[in-house]
Amino acid sequence: MVENGVLIAVEVKSSTLPNEVKYSDTEVLLKEQIEKKFVSGDDDGKKGLSQLAEFLRRFSAGSALRDPSGKYPAITKSDIWKIIPVIIFSEQALRTPGVCHYLQSRLKDLIRVKKPIVTPLVPIPIGELEEIQGHLDELLLGDALESFLRETDRTTFLAGNIPLLAGKVRKVGPMMRNLEVLLNETRERLFPGSQPWV
Repeated sequence: MVENGVLIAVEVKSSTLPNEVKYSDTEVLLKEQIEKKFVSGDDDGKKGLSQLAEFLRRFSAGSALRDPSGKYPAITKSDIWKIIPVIIFSEQALRTPGVCHYLQSRLKDLIRVKKPIVTPLVPIPIGELEEIQGHLDELLLGDALESFLRETDRTTFLAGNIPLLAGKVRKVGPMMRNLEVLLNETRERLFPGSQPWV
């Protein structure tokens, strides 16, 4: 996604950590699984941050982003002055204090790019993206990410802590509306004629 010369490079991870890892007292096991599922990957190939780092290296070296349909022009390094790397995840254990900082430091270890500017990684739990989605008709995602990077000392993107959204009433976005439709269709099938749940 490109907004005003800012490229938002997104990696989405639906991987989860096994319960025996999440509830283990073994730090080594947790680190090993985070590395395997969210950072470097395994024998099947690169995963998570390694894929993101590879994209950043290629783009910074001059590879253009091309729309496969040909509908939009290619985006080149000269079109971009800043890149905001983002990892969107569903695994709630990644919200544990210290884990997002670890992910940020690992991306920094994996990639060093001088131009365009690459900001620190922004780890976003999928639920937090849903929280701000309703506001994206009035502000750019890049502005919310910049507000997070500039004005907070947190490592995990939380909608309630974004200065740009301070005091704004939550707006329901398309993902939440789709969920409401799904829930109400399910309710109607199970309990015909009953009141909507949401």
